[in-house]
Amino acid sequence: MDRRLTLFSPDRFWSHVCVAAADKCWLWTGNKIVGGYGTMVVKRGGVRTRALAHRISFALNKGNVEASDCVLHRCDNPQCVNPGHLFLGTQRDNMQDMFAKGRGKLPPGPRNHKPPPPPRGEKHPRAVLTDELVRHIRTSPRGVTALARELGLRVAVVGRARRRETWKHVS
Repeated sequence: MDRRLTLFSPDRFWSHVCVAAADKCWLWTGNKIVGGYGTMVVKRGGVRTRALAHRISFALNKGNVEASDCVLHRCDNPQCVNPGHLFLGTQRDNMQDMFAKGRGKLPPGPRNHKPPPPPRGEKHPRAVLTDELVRHIRTSPRGVTALARELGLRVAVVGRARRRETWKHVS
């Protein structure tokens, strides 16, 4: 925390913490922002402002935190203010920690891996066919129009599946 940051009262800070065993998360019970991170009003340069509770906890127990530093959670619980679960890092460390723990997605770009392929077939959220139904469409001797009527589908959907314009992964 920058040196000008002062709490109104450390006792006031700890009154908003549900302290548990040293190896468990100590949950912040005060105000929270989107994402579940705790906040508290502090004075910075004589002006009242909000600071993140886990940064305050780190500063109270381990020393000042520069404004450019990040305070990261080992436990990945945004409400946790247990100083034993917190460690200091850079923004780069924070991003690497997030990706290493599977909480983030890299945007496509020259330095990043390819994005995962979109869902195909039955896994697609708007799929109206199943692999089994596609096999039936392709092996049925009936015409596309009659088959579409029988299955309650649009003729174009049945025709594209039969001609393998769609559902190419189904053999």
